[in-house]
Amino acid sequence: MWFFQRIFWLCLLAAGLQAQPVQTDFHERPLNEALLDLKDRYDLQFSFNDKLLARCLVSDTGVYEDPEQAIETLLKPCRLAYRLNGSVFVIYPVKRSKRAKNRSPALHIFNGQIIDWSDGEPLPFATIQCLGTGMIADVHGNFSYRSPDTTVRIKISHIGYGLLDTVIVAGSMHQIGLTAAATGLREVLVLSDSVVHKTHLGNSPGLIKVNHKISTFLPGNRDQVIFNLLRLQPGILAAGEQTEDFMIWGSYKGQTLILFDGITLFHNSGYFGNIGVVNPLIVKDIEVMKGGYHVHMGDRLGGVVNISGRSGDPERFGANLTINNLTSSGYVNLPLTDRITVQGSFRKTYYNLYNWQEGILPFDRKKVETFPSDYSFADVNGKISGH
Repeated sequence: MWFFQRIFWLCLLAAGLQAQPVQTDFHERPLNEALLDLKDRYDLQFSFNDKLLARCLVSDTGVYEDPEQAIETLLKPCRLAYRLNGSVFVIYPVKRSKRAKNRSPALHIFNGQIIDWSDGEPLPFATIQCLGTGMIADVHGNFSYRSPDTTVRIKISHIGYGLLDTVIVAGSMHQIGLTAAATGLREVLVLSDSVVHKTHLGNSPGLIKVNHKISTFLPGNRDQVIFNLLRLQPGILAAGEQTEDFMIWGSYKGQTLILFDGITLFHNSGYFGNIGVVNPLIVKDIEVMKGGYHVHMGDRLGGVVNISGRSGDPERFGANLTINNLTSSGYVNLPLTDRITVQGSFRKTYYNLYNWQEGILPFDRKKVETFPSDYSFADVNGKISGH
């Protein structure tokens, strides 16, 4: 008899626990944390995907007759349901019907091109951030984005240029110009201190983007050899005293692939160490891949130096003339149509300008024989760009 009495009281106790009122007071709280709070206060048991429930924020304040009503109310806005497996509430997502899946909102297309505001030159591989999504423009500065909204806010950045935060509208081709930014640096006082080891790993290890606009501020003249600029970057060492020899991550000469607009340069020698094989006036972008590049770059053991030439401005005429103590150089941009541009550049040394004839030095009155140099250098670059 005592056995049946004990069973009767246990059933009454279980019925009382199941019918206990439940109070909720949540405001913008993750669903997984809300269920754990109910578990601690009312001794409930749950089984759910923690990452799935953490994505949904719930807000509810009220008193319910039993836990099932409270749990059903919390799960409904998150498109979740439950089933009881014994005394355990098993949470699972509600499957949408095929008709609901086909009712996806219409997507609007946003197209644009990133250019230099001063000369209209497209800026390749600019970084674009739109609604929390990051993307990179192509070699011509073009990008495309799809969104259900008709207007989106984007942030555009490129090395050597200021950050641009703007809003664009769907349905038209936008031409967005960036302005070159120069920042003056103050004097830095370096003091000795304990060594702190820090490691910074980017998303693309072994990749260097060289700002070609800083070549103007380097010592020397405007005939800078771009490989001299590369030798100042980390991971690239000089191989000897000559300007054309350098090593990337310990590779030997000839093991590094040098591309100019997709064309392989088999040598990078300069003229008297001052004039390089590539005219810096037609260089738009320099990308150095020290390791981890794709197989389409070629079977090389060293790095890859990818040089991109200017694409030209199809809307307006432009010219640039530079004269220094060694050469005169120039660049001309001539638009033929609204889609075709012709570019040309030249460099020429002053022929025999520094020749000394046989004569007498004024300070010692001794006759000195000199050997006049016979040198001349000139090169011309031409390029036709079309879209």
